[in-house]
Order: sequence, then structure tokens, then C-alpha cells
Amino acid sequence: MSEQAAEYYPSDGSIRFAAVVYKVQTLVDGGVRLTLDLDACGPDTIVKLFAAKQPGVILELAALAVSIEKQQENNNNAVPERAERKSRWQTAEG
Repeated sequence: MSEQAAEYYPSDGSIRFAAVVYKVQTLVDGGVRLTLDLDACGPDTIVKLFAAKQPGVILELAALAVSIEKQQENNNNAVPERAERKSRWQTAEG
């Protein structure tokens, strides 16, 4: 992903980036945990995301689903599919 595609917009405080949903988990308390895979982002984007990981800070998110092909046609910034990972704890059977 180029730095143009993942930017911090200081005028309105928004952070824009392309991502792939890696995992959605339900939690014991009824909450949901969402894990996203991001390709390389610009340094300003990373700084803002780290700054948001503080007690009392929440993010209001809006997501727009686009196909990888459409994303590539628009700006060539699609996040490539990841290879399946194996846990180092995985048994030979599983």
C-alpha cells in the first residue's frame, strides 16, 4: 500500500487505510474483537493508530467493502491475500 492510500487527515482527524478482515471473535462479555491486516502504512498513520491505543480513546469506524480487483483498478493499493499461517503449537495431525 502506498503512503498516499494510508494517510492521516489532520483537517478532520480521520485516518484512512485499506485492510483485510483477518479475524472476528466474540468475547465472553458479549463484545466483539476485530483483527485487521494492513499492508505498509505511512508513518503518520501508524503514529495515529498507536496514539488511539490508550485508555479512554475509542475509534468511530466506517468501512466500505470493495473487491480486490476494483481496489486495484482504482489505485493499485489493494492488500494482497495472506498465506495461511500455521501455529508453531499445531500438531502433525492438525
